Amino acid sequence: MGKDSFKSNNPRYVAVRILEEITFNDKIFDDFLFQGDFVKLSPQDRDFCHFLVMGTLKRILLIDFLIKKVSNFSFKKINPFILSLLRISVFQIFFSERIPAYAILNEAVEIAKGKFKGKKYIINYVNGILRKIAEIEDIFSFLDKNCEDENIKFSIRLNIPQFLLERLLKSYDKVEIERFFSKAFNPPIYYGVVNKSKVKRSNLTEVLKRKEIDYIEIEDDLFAFKDVKVIKPLIEKGFLFLQDISIYNFFKNLELKFKKVLDLCAAPGGKSFQINIRFNPHAIFAVDKSFERLMVMKRRIDMLEFKNIYLISGDCGNLRFLREKFDLVFLDVPCTSTGTYRKNPEVFLRVDESKIDEMKKIQFKFLEEASSWVKRGGCLIYSTCSLLRDENDDMVEEFLKKGFSYKLVDKYNSFPMVIDGIGFFASILRKD
Repeated sequence: MGKDSFKSNNPRYVAVRILEEITFNDKIFDDFLFQGDFVKLSPQDRDFCHFLVMGTLKRILLIDFLIKKVSNFSFKKINPFILSLLRISVFQIFFSERIPAYAILNEAVEIAKGKFKGKKYIINYVNGILRKIAEIEDIFSFLDKNCEDENIKFSIRLNIPQFLLERLLKSYDKVEIERFFSKAFNPPIYYGVVNKSKVKRSNLTEVLKRKEIDYIEIEDDLFAFKDVKVIKPLIEKGFLFLQDISIYNFFKNLELKFKKVLDLCAAPGGKSFQINIRFNPHAIFAVDKSFERLMVMKRRIDMLEFKNIYLISGDCGNLRFLREKFDLVFLDVPCTSTGTYRKNPEVFLRVDESKIDEMKKIQFKFLEEASSWVKRGGCLIYSTCSLLRDENDDMVEEFLKKGFSYKLVDKYNSFPMVIDGIGFFASILRKD
């Protein structure tokens, strides 16, 4: 095992490199799905690599607390690769039952040797830290004994940065927060919406049974799956498209009539697809500033065989060429994405006070610009996948106080504490 540990076909080494990129270079796991060493791994090793990275991210505050306590070296000065190696190793020791601690320690040392040949002090550091950690029987008992502040302990246990916890406590109590973030340690559930224009539900269930794909029928046109990979062929045939149950429920209960729709920040397309299936408008103009994401959306439109969705590369501020207004404008603004933590645990690495303030400025600017595209009597839907009141109710209230000729018709707030979906907020505003 030793001489192979540093090779790019070793899933643990690849996991360390990906974790380093995510935590130090603002990457996300999806950036590695189709390139680099990850794609060279076998399907089984890719699953293992994904498990290591996502599991470590979901426990990173607890893992870092432990490393800081047993290390005599300044945490901020630890080499990024070595810190990533330690984090992955600690996660394996306490949260993976497949491999004994001594084997995890030995492989970590071999990876360090391969990366830092001749630098014995680094290799000895990795060996020493992990030996100390391997002697700890229970990581949660260690936290209880070594952290006296109950709020900090609560923050670490649930992997919520302290400043973010303080903001969340303004809207939710500790019981609600614990319910959500405890769920977040479980694998995410994937929801597929049936494209009935291409396949009958009965035919789809026959295919699922024949292929022995585990599923739960949530609604007549909504199925839940534990593994997204097994339904990829059905998605590529246009029989299904992925949509979280929180967003699905919003559209299910939406009672509006409209012919022309402007979907802003539209890619990768789930909202446009749901609007098209449920309401069959004459036309949907889907706008996104990312050309790459629009191309992904185009491929999905082609698979679903939708003919009335038109793609535009741009944002709210450069659409004057349209020269018309819309019955419905749907604005899903850029946000902190705190409601998607279960699927995207790296979001907390991106959020700080300055990021929230920056997001709020962008959101209000987009909301102001989007409002100019709504016909009189038409509706503007403002939505986020954030749990923070700053980005949700407060943003809508600020918009209405500025004197825009809109009235709040309805509000939808899906809490991940209640259902196995993301946090999703939407306000429906009608233009006078």
